[in-house]
Amino acid sequence: GEPLLLRQTVSLPSLLPENELVLQVANLHTRKGGVLQPIELGLASGLFRRELSGIVFETLMAGALAMMAVYFFGVSLGIRREASAFWLAVLCAVVALRTGLVGDKVLVRLFLESNGALAYRLEFLTLPLMILSAILLVHSLFPKDALGLALWSFGALFLAYMSLIVFAPIRLFTAILPYFQIVGLVVPGLYIVFILGRAIHRRRTGSRLMLVSMGLAFSIGMGSILKLYFDTSALQVVIVMLGFAFLLTLRFARALVQVERLSAEMQRKNQSLKKLDRLKDEFLANTSHELRTPLNGIIGITESLLAGAGGAIAQPVKSNLELVAASGRRLINLINDILDLSKLRHGDFVVHPVAVDLRPLIEAVTALSRPLIGEKPVNMRTEIQSDLPDVLVDRDRIEQVLHNLVGNAIKFTKEGLITVRAVRSSDFADRVVVSIADTGIGIPPEKFDVIFDAFSQADGSISREFGGTGLGLGISRQLVELHCGRLEVQSAPGRGSVFSFTLPVAFAESGDRSEKEARPVAEPIAKDTPDMAGEQGSAPVVAEAEAAGGEAVAPLRILVVDDDPVNLQVLRNHLLLNGHQIVSASDGRVALRQFEEHGPFDLILLDVMMPGLSGYEVCRILREQYSSTELPIIMLTARDRMNDLLMGFESGANDYLTKPFDGRELLARVRTMAALKQSARAQSDLAALQSELTMAHTLQQSLLPRRIPEYPGLKIAVRYQAMQNVGGDFYDFRPDENGIGVLIADVSGHGVSAALIVSMVKIAFWLQKQDLRAPDQIFAGMNRILCENVESSFVTACYAYVDPVKKVLVTSNAGHPPLLLWRKKEQRLLSLRPAGRPFGFFGSAEYDMTGTSLVSGDRLFLFTDGLYEMANEKLELFGEPRLEAAIQEHQDLDPQQHAGRIFEAAFAWAGGPEKLTDDIALAIIDIE
Repeated sequence: GEPLLLRQTVSLPSLLPENELVLQVANLHTRKGGVLQPIELGLASGLFRRELSGIVFETLMAGALAMMAVYFFGVSLGIRREASAFWLAVLCAVVALRTGLVGDKVLVRLFLESNGALAYRLEFLTLPLMILSAILLVHSLFPKDALGLALWSFGALFLAYMSLIVFAPIRLFTAILPYFQIVGLVVPGLYIVFILGRAIHRRRTGSRLMLVSMGLAFSIGMGSILKLYFDTSALQVVIVMLGFAFLLTLRFARALVQVERLSAEMQRKNQSLKKLDRLKDEFLANTSHELRTPLNGIIGITESLLAGAGGAIAQPVKSNLELVAASGRRLINLINDILDLSKLRHGDFVVHPVAVDLRPLIEAVTALSRPLIGEKPVNMRTEIQSDLPDVLVDRDRIEQVLHNLVGNAIKFTKEGLITVRAVRSSDFADRVVVSIADTGIGIPPEKFDVIFDAFSQADGSISREFGGTGLGLGISRQLVELHCGRLEVQSAPGRGSVFSFTLPVAFAESGDRSEKEARPVAEPIAKDTPDMAGEQGSAPVVAEAEAAGGEAVAPLRILVVDDDPVNLQVLRNHLLLNGHQIVSASDGRVALRQFEEHGPFDLILLDVMMPGLSGYEVCRILREQYSSTELPIIMLTARDRMNDLLMGFESGANDYLTKPFDGRELLARVRTMAALKQSARAQSDLAALQSELTMAHTLQQSLLPRRIPEYPGLKIAVRYQAMQNVGGDFYDFRPDENGIGVLIADVSGHGVSAALIVSMVKIAFWLQKQDLRAPDQIFAGMNRILCENVESSFVTACYAYVDPVKKVLVTSNAGHPPLLLWRKKEQRLLSLRPAGRPFGFFGSAEYDMTGTSLVSGDRLFLFTDGLYEMANEKLELFGEPRLEAAIQEHQDLDPQQHAGRIFEAAFAWAGGPEKLTDDIALAIIDIE
């Protein structure tokens, strides 16, 4: 019959004093059969309770192991690289299954009571599966300490035994069980101990805990072998599983800590990478500056020599210089390509589209590129549609694209024709198509995509033969795409190439600024040169200011600051050719010192990158004293990154010029700044004049005598003409009982400031209590007062005291034009000018006094220097000789008429009163 698999509790009938139990045992299936556990006798209630508690306990243990299996299986799905979680899940599942098949056999009671053979086979299958899972778990926990060959050996052994369990008769595989228990449990146990020993020796995390857990499992297994059973205590198995789970959890916790540490480290690395990226950008910018600076010198000096800075040059020398300039521009374009590539990769590239006329742009590019043809028999021509509309593009970037494409065409064309064509698209009315066709070596179709990659060319041999970096086409395509266009190529080997791209048309109603509005300075326009095969064209050279476009400006005083002597020489050459006065400085501190010693200047050209004080710092220092209209500053920089330009404008710069620059662009920007300063100065002067006129006029009217005094024996006339409504000339009279004192003075400057100083002169004059016949003492006292109150100004003066009774004249002079005495009886003119310094310089100045006798008919003339300093169109002064002639010619007129005729003669010489360059005051005194 079928073997009895389950332990049973049987109720016995009422027992006699002596009873005999007879057991009938048969073993027809397994090697070992019979009563496997001791028979227990007792009360029915106690035995039933004991059996039920065993079933419940094993059910709980199997359920707990099953839950652990599900949990770790989920962990293994989330962390696929962690194989130990999967094998622990497998081990927990196998042990849960075995727990339900042995002991009280909960699973057998539920599902397999009617199929004892299957229950036997499942029970015996769990043993090798459990051991194999444990080996795989230890391997996954300590892979570097395990032996791969041993794993394969155990795998083969267990697979063979499990095959017997599945396919062989029960009696056969149960007969082999004792041998398998020795080999399949003891040897793997020793192997696991070996792995854990190596792990402990190598200080692996959790190796000691694992050794304790496996030791417990090994002791349970050995006890089972000794009892020839393997129905181990479920509690002990759970303890072992918990040890495994604790170890794995510990590993996960440490892995989490490590992940957090690595995440923090990654953030630090990212910050470091960002810093390195910034350093890379700084390196590119600084390197470009270091390369641009000498190139600016090479190109600038070459172009200035071509313009005649060193005198006339022979045609062969001129041709060589043109090649030098063209080569320098090619190298500048290469530097720009490298910088643009970095900007494009980082998404920092911004275009500024304006309406641009392509005709002059294409002609300029072709003219600049002709010298690159050299001696090759290559013609270059342009075909531009006559009614071609303007395009909405960034002019500089499209010029860069044209330079790249035309340069490529020249480089890969040994002979033949290069055609630059621009027409309106026949497919799209809002597009213009620009194409560059050549008869060069051509490109195979399979290389069309490769040539647009950075640092790539169609063939390595081409790179070796023709040179180049392979940057131009890739950058050109991206620049065209930024303008919503596309760069395409049509080519075949030996048949030349056609590169074409589309640009958007600039419609008037779009509201976009035109190129002229966007660019206040003139752009260099190159003239086309004849198409001569085998003969290079002439590159455009730096012209005079008038040829560069715009009106010529008056010579300016310009401070040029650059730490590179070559760049200084380039700037001097360009500016001196246009008549400007140049003061140079080699660094920021020298520039500030030059400004203090030789300033003010009309304009400053200021390099950005300098040792000590940078251009930004110098600009900020100057802006503390001078506004952008008072002192225009143009930054010179080899760094054209947006941040650098913004920093320059924030420092107070008016404009910037990127090295290397075209000489005509430099002169155009200088003209623009000069016009800006002149316009701002005119507006400021007009506003200041309007605000000063009323105040100064009122003040001056209150300072001048209201009427000319009348004194017995004297006839006095005064004529006054201010250059503006308010002047700085002053006259006054102080009579006493013996005579009259006459003062005439000239204050430096005009307007309110001059009027205020005039008021001080009047006060100082009337504060003198000395005898009016002591002009030297009066002037000494006035000078002391004015020195204490007048700053940055000075005053010249002449004083005369006339005694009409005694016929005596005494006079002193403070740096003023002389007093003239016309002696009518003798028909001669006397000049009286005793020594004396102007007021306001030296407080202790002394003044001489001169006296002379007078006769009836003498006429005295006191005047300011504006009278004889009036100039005509030839800048010839009216001067003392013409003043003396006017005095003699009109000597018979009365003083008032005489003064009028003298003024008329001066005005006629200068061209009218509006030509005044200074105030004029004239006092005439007749001795009766």
